[in-house]
This record gives sequence, structure tokens and C-alpha cells, in this order.
Amino acid sequence: MSKDSPEGEAADRLRRPARIVRRTRRRPAAQPEPTQPEVTTPRPRALGLDPADLAGALLADLAEITDQDDPFEFEMMVSSFCGILDMAQAAALVGSLPPDIVQMLVTQFEQRHDPLALAVLASLALLADGEAGAAAARGAARLWRAGVLPPDWFEELDRALHVEESLCVHRELDGDLLYLLSFRRAARRHAFAVIVRDEEHGPAEAIVPLPAEVLPGHLADIVNELVPRDELDTVTVTRLDPAEARRRLESAVRIRATHDARLDLDARFAQWDEAATPSVLG
Repeated sequence: MSKDSPEGEAADRLRRPARIVRRTRRRPAAQPEPTQPEVTTPRPRALGLDPADLAGALLADLAEITDQDDPFEFEMMVSSFCGILDMAQAAALVGSLPPDIVQMLVTQFEQRHDPLALAVLASLALLADGEAGAAAARGAARLWRAGVLPPDWFEELDRALHVEESLCVHRELDGDLLYLLSFRRAARRHAFAVIVRDEEHGPAEAIVPLPAEVLPGHLADIVNELVPRDELDTVTVTRLDPAEARRRLESAVRIRATHDARLDLDARFAQWDEAATPSVLG
């Protein structure tokens, strides 16, 4: 699907973390075979990540939304940054990245010294765990004291959300669930899809933003586009009240987080393989 279409843009946003990691991973240099046995201290496994390239990739992605005024797009990007900072912290703990990698990445944002940088750091201060959140809070405070103000649209993130529709699409063929949800905030309409594997009690597989440009008046109208025509008879669409939708999605995200926390770093990076990223909009 073309990246120039709204659907292609959404799929590209979904793959953003994978693109950043792929651009910055480098193959470790081949090590010569030892000529004789020797006793050495085990070294941390190299992940092939270059800190400077990782910072540059994050800034390059941030530049993509510099001229946009939609906070939903911003939220999706900052969420991907949170995941990358979390991975960087984990890699630093085992010596695969420098111990100051998180501070270095946060400093790269701060050095932009513009409204978008303040918005990113203030959001990371609330969303990121551990040193990433603390470092972001310090950086945001310094920018604020220096007179930098956030973008005009930033205050929209504090506005109340008004849920419009919450649909659960069940495919009998594979048991997967597709949740379609739409909401309004500050007169803007947004929607997203969530794939949950293994029916109601499975993990979240992907969260996909649905561009406002292609949203129909009712989310149910999207089902005909997402499900092959010859499978429509095997699909059940259920309307959920907002509280039930939230309960199910929080459970799916929590299960996924618990699963991912048990993986080693290589396995966690492998999950960001672009080829394995499901394309709901395809």
C-alpha cells in the first residue's frame, strides 16, 4: 500500500519503532577465533545499536510531525519513544548500551530548544518509567525556565475524551478479536483499532491509528473493508459500552506487558521486526 495514502501513513506510523531500531542496529564485528583456550569474563551480548544513530533516528522521526497540529499523531509518536527508551534502559543495565544512554537521548530532545521538544519531554515525564521519566522531567523544567512554551495544541491533551463507538469484531475462523474505537476531544474525531489474539483473554498484538481522513460516519462500515467478502458470514460485531471496552483492552495490554517483560533483549527487539507487524488496514 502506498505510503502517500492515508492508510499507508497509518501503517507507517505503526511500524515507526521497528524502523528506528532497524536504522540504528549494526552487525557486531566478527571476532577472530582464539588460537588457544583462554579464561575470560563473559561480556554482555552486543545488540548492534549505535547510541548516536539511535538519537539521530528519534530526532528524524520527530521532525516528521513538526508542522502538524494534531495531538493524536503526537501521542502515537511519544508512545513509540517510550517503548524505545524502555528498551534502552534495559540494554544499559546489561552493558549493551552506555550507562548514560537515556540521559543522552533526552538531551538530544532538549537541545532542539523548541515548543515540540518541551511537549515531548513533558509527556515522557508522565509516561516513561524510571530514569527516562525523571530525566525527561528535568529537561522539561529547564526548557520551561528558559522561556520555551509548548505548542498551541498541547493543551488539548488535557481535554475530556468523549467516547463515540466501541465495537468488538470476532472472527470465528481464527478466534482473534478486532476492537474498533472512536472518540472526540476538543472537536477532533479520532479512532484506532486493537488486535487481540486468542479471543477475550489474549494479549494485545497491535494498536493501529485510523486516519480521520478515511473514517466513515459509523465504525461498523469499516468492517466490510477489513474482512474478506467470503468471510463476512463468520464475523460477529458486538457493541460495547465504554467501561467494558476499557476493561478488555487494559487486560489485553497488561497481559502483553507481562509476557514481554519475561523476554530477553534480543527477543524483545525481534518483536519489532517490520515483517511481523500485522497490517489491519491492508
